Amino acid sequence: MKKLELKVLPVIIVLIVASIMSGFNLIWPYEISLSNGMSIIAGAISLLAMAIGAFGVVEFRKAQTTLHPSRLENTSTLVTRRIFALSRNPMYLSFLLFLISWAIFLENPLLTVGPMAFVLYMNKFQIIPEERAMEKIFGDEYKAYCKSVRRWV
Repeated sequence: MKKLELKVLPVIIVLIVASIMSGFNLIWPYEISLSNGMSIIAGAISLLAMAIGAFGVVEFRKAQTTLHPSRLENTSTLVTRRIFALSRNPMYLSFLLFLISWAIFLENPLLTVGPMAFVLYMNKFQIIPEERAMEKIFGDEYKAYCKSVRRWV
């Protein structure tokens, strides 16, 4: 299983999970139809997801450090300000929010398994390996950051 660490780009994982959710919804639909407002709620969460992701990208760009999650050796700066003071992984949080919004849009509560599976995969194969690398690069500064800011929110 260690072979999967830092191998698949997180955006690909999001697309795979969203596709599986869509397929599952076709095979086993379960519309809850609480109201016509579900699309509005899903849209609002999607907008929040885009904003969080964009804020994370902007901070990485300002710090002139790599955005590529598989090229951690190119990391030049530990980004801890603004959105990174709220979450150590705002871009991954934005992906999670997108998957949650997709489940809401499809109005199938069974699809909440998708976002949960995403979190489990990301923690094991992306975030924990990234944390090990960041600790090697930034040492005590990164350890202190981890103590003050949560992994997701």
